[in-house]
Formats: sequence, C-alpha cells, structure tokens
Amino acid sequence: MDDLEINQDVIRQEFVRYLVLNRSLEIESKLSEILKYLLGLEKEDDNKSLGFKGSALSLKAKVDLLFDINKIEKDLYKELILFMEIRNQFVHNLDSRTFEVVTKRINKQKKILDIFEKNKKLPNHEGLDLENKLRVGFLGMTQTMLKELKDIHIHIIEERILRLKNETNGRLIELYQSTIKHVDSSIDEMRLIINQELENEFGDNKNFGDKFMVKFSQLIKEKIDLNKKKDH
Repeated sequence: MDDLEINQDVIRQEFVRYLVLNRSLEIESKLSEILKYLLGLEKEDDNKSLGFKGSALSLKAKVDLLFDINKIEKDLYKELILFMEIRNQFVHNLDSRTFEVVTKRINKQKKILDIFEKNKKLPNHEGLDLENKLRVGFLGMTQTMLKELKDIHIHIIEERILRLKNETNGRLIELYQSTIKHVDSSIDEMRLIINQELENEFGDNKNFGDKFMVKFSQLIKEKIDLNKKKDH
C-alpha cells in the first residue's frame, strides 16, 4: 500500500510538471506564429530562427523581440517573464515538483495567489488548499496570456490587410488619375482632328468637333467614376 501511495504521489507531481510544460508549448507556439507572420515566414516551418532546429530562438528571445518592436505591452511582458521563471524551475530542477515549492523559491507566491483571488471562478474555491489555489492562479494567468497573444496576432493580421487595402486603393487612384489625364489629352487631339476635317469638307467650322468631344469626354468620365464607385 505504501508503494502504491508513493507512486500516486509521484504521478500527481509529474502531472503538475506536464501541465506547466504543455502550457509552455502553447505559449511558445503562439509567439512563433506571431513572429513568423511579422517576418513573412508563416509558410516556412524549416527555418533557423523559428523552426525546429537547435538554432531556433529561445522562448525568452522571442518574448524580448516582440517587446522590443512594440507588439506586446509591458504588463504582458512582465507576466511572460513570471511564467518563464515558474516554467524554468519545473523544467530544470528535479525537486521542483509543486507550485508551492516553486513560487516560494522565486518569491512569487503572493503574486500567483493574488491572480487566483481576482480570477476565482470555482464555487468551492474557499475549500482549496494552497497548492490548488496556486495551480488555479497559474492556469488563470497563462490562459489570459494566451488570449492576449491571440488577440495581438489577429490585430497584426488586420493591420496588414488594411495596409494592403490602402496600398491597392492608392494604386487604383493613381491609375484613375493617369487614365483621366490620357483621356483628356486624347480628346483634345480628336477635337482638333474633327474640327480640321469639318473645315476641310464644308469650309465653315461650326465648332461641331468641340461640342461633340466635350460631350464624349463627359460620358467617358461618368463611366470611369461609376466603375470606381462599384470597386469600393
């Protein structure tokens, strides 16, 4: 029975380590997605900096880089640093088996408990022991971080779409203005030709060409403006 109890205790402790590692993988994966999108590498899985090679950036380096280019705010940055402190204890120290031990070592127990108190959703939270309160606080903190990172990713995508749309509209406007300029120039040439032909034919220029080409110009511009409105 004693052996069984010991084994169950070990299993519970290793589950905590698994919990932290799994959440670490989720967070690092989202950080990599954001950086790949910003760098235009979203279709490249096999790259030295953000791929699966040993040369890939560390979790800390990814967080620092996103902070340096103003893609994550200071508060989120601090929470990511706190998360990494907890994660490193579980990953690198064999005897770091509980949240109670880890948070006490890094002097962040009160911080995690404060997060638990602010985000408590369990109806029987008052009955939880210290270890479970710390675990719920940790999960609440990391869940909020993941949501913020997902929102940042969406915002960056929306920014790129808007920028591309503005660039496309700018090119369309330039094309429209260029088209109008060339149409006006062509109309002037055609008017002169028509007036000259009428004068040669009838010997009396009634400016028919001028009137005809003014109306023709108006029709062309109206057609272009109508198509431009449809594009919007």
